[in-house]
Amino acid sequence: MVAPAQFEAERTRLLVWIALSIAAIVCYLVFLNAVPDFFPEQQNDPFSYISLAKSLAADKGYPTKHWFPGFPAMLAVLLSIGGLNFTVLKLAMVATSSLLALSCYAYFRNLVGCSAARYLSLLAAVVPVIFEYSHKLMAEIPALAFAMLALASIETLRTTNAPGSAARWTVTLAFACAAAVLMRGNSLALIPAVLITLAMKNSTPAYRWRLVTGLAAAVAVFGLWMVRNSRVEFSGIDNVTYLQEVRAVDIPALWKTGGIGPGTRTAGTREMAARIYQNVVWYQAYNVADALIPGAGDLRNVNLPGLGLCLALLIASPTAIGFQELFRSSPAGATYLLGSLALMLIYPTGGASRMLVASIPMIVLAAYLGIKKIGGVELAKGWALAAACVGLISCAVAGHRQRNHPYSFDGFAAVLTLLGDASRLDAGIQSLVSDYPQVVAALTPLRADNLAGAGETVRTGEARAFLVLDGGPSSTAPRLALASDLRASVVSARGDFRLWRVELARQK
Repeated sequence: MVAPAQFEAERTRLLVWIALSIAAIVCYLVFLNAVPDFFPEQQNDPFSYISLAKSLAADKGYPTKHWFPGFPAMLAVLLSIGGLNFTVLKLAMVATSSLLALSCYAYFRNLVGCSAARYLSLLAAVVPVIFEYSHKLMAEIPALAFAMLALASIETLRTTNAPGSAARWTVTLAFACAAAVLMRGNSLALIPAVLITLAMKNSTPAYRWRLVTGLAAAVAVFGLWMVRNSRVEFSGIDNVTYLQEVRAVDIPALWKTGGIGPGTRTAGTREMAARIYQNVVWYQAYNVADALIPGAGDLRNVNLPGLGLCLALLIASPTAIGFQELFRSSPAGATYLLGSLALMLIYPTGGASRMLVASIPMIVLAAYLGIKKIGGVELAKGWALAAACVGLISCAVAGHRQRNHPYSFDGFAAVLTLLGDASRLDAGIQSLVSDYPQVVAALTPLRADNLAGAGETVRTGEARAFLVLDGGPSSTAPRLALASDLRASVVSARGDFRLWRVELARQK
């Protein structure tokens, strides 16, 4: 029988949860940021995804083995339906965030009950990095949504006896495993998660066969991707796989050479140990703390040596305390967490917070179990709701800041305007030279080119003219130091940026 005081506390928390959930939905939609993404961290990836999606939508193939094809395929469907409409594309990202929240709830409720699952799902949704990447055209959130759906299927199938329900969840498991791996390589952590569950002695034969379905889907998708990649060759980053990036010491050199070769150096034991140390001590300890108490990531800015790190590790300690209970309750979830963390720790992250995204729901759950072990259920639920309140405030502040400065530099709006001007020029122009080749390829029908290659197209008569976009903070060279047989005229200008038309000079 539930005590009146406990019932009243639970009812109060439920009302707070409802209010916070409504506020979170409003926050997600109000700060949609329905513009082309351009941010310092991975600023070119969204445009690369769009270009790959355009290629798929036009049935021109998939010219890379660097980016997994699941997210571009999703974008290709959206582009075929509504064109390059960033409101639609960003709403689709918010929809995948909704799937993530529902998948987290479906997984959590199997382990901690419906009440705590609500709080933890809300907290996962308002962790600042989750909110941030839910508004970017990046693969992290869709991949995580399907990974959590796969884990929810694994746990639901453990206790499902009705044939119809078991069949539906088995199909869901297979689809979610395949989709997660197609979206992003770190979803391969699902494979050991399924394997460890298969090895559990208390698993029934029927349950094991259902798990095999999910395992087969994940392995088949990744195997086909690897076989396909072994049969194609591209240039530059499009020829580089994530496995090669893990092995390399100098990533830009690897991209330039298009793979491991004479011009690249692979990481030995010492380099790999240093990388893991840096990922833990310099970067991810603060990101874990920020997931448990939003804002704690700012501890990296504490000037006293070691103090910020010690405080971050202290905040993160409930995750370690709760891991044993997590493994006992959900071997699949605990193994997925270890696998996703291991993939993140050996990858040259450069401090990118997005590398931890795949682990955040499991980190939150393990922390809940750890706090529950320390102070009981009421303390754990209170932490989850309090952290969600702080997270929502952090998301609203970040969203407002993003609305005022939607790009990494304000002048990028001028670049987009000039690219729009370029797209409307006559068909005799085929290429555009700029510091933003990925943006050109994604947002215009023009070919991104360099100055030498574009000049050759007009000399050979392939094109009457080409365009140059220069100026702004990232301009690295005097673009219009043209050869004597070329002349340029300004087409349009916005702020510090200019769009030039370049053609053959008139012969005397």
